[in-house]
Amino acid sequence: MDTNNRSFEAAYKKLGLYHFDSSDIDSVNTARFQPYIKVLFVPKGCELTVDFKEYKTRHPSLFFINSNQYLSIAKAGSGPATLLYYNRDFYCVQIHDREVACDGLLFNNIFAIPSIELGKDEHLQAQTLFDRMREEIAQQDSSAEEMIRTYLKQLIILSTRYWKKQNLNRQTFPQNKTRIS
Repeated sequence: MDTNNRSFEAAYKKLGLYHFDSSDIDSVNTARFQPYIKVLFVPKGCELTVDFKEYKTRHPSLFFINSNQYLSIAKAGSGPATLLYYNRDFYCVQIHDREVACDGLLFNNIFAIPSIELGKDEHLQAQTLFDRMREEIAQQDSSAEEMIRTYLKQLIILSTRYWKKQNLNRQTFPQNKTRIS
């Protein structure tokens, strides 16, 4: 197995983490990852194109790319990056949790903003979730699939919150008044 690539597979379900830097950008730009839904975790200074729109990150960032979207990375940025990729069989909630589904706000939003910039706290939270997914993949435990899916869902929920905070007027999405005890 490629030391940069860790993956989980069961039946038709697949999720993988691919770590890269400027020395192996070409491996990410191949058609190998095209059929997957992708979350790209990049440092500042990364230059990439999503659906033919160019981006240059000023802060660590997350990009959300659906399988039908074009992705090309020109520069990896100031440090290592991670490509999380998975298929719809691994995670895609179509009926419940619409905002965090594979066709929810982050992956198919009408605003065409596929990324969020991460502050120090958000970066740490995202890094922790990526690390936990990597650990679960390495353990190959019988409950790993559900744990990985739980971490992925946490990442998507937190990212949806960050995206809303950065891109939408707070009046557009009223805060939920329900309290959980």
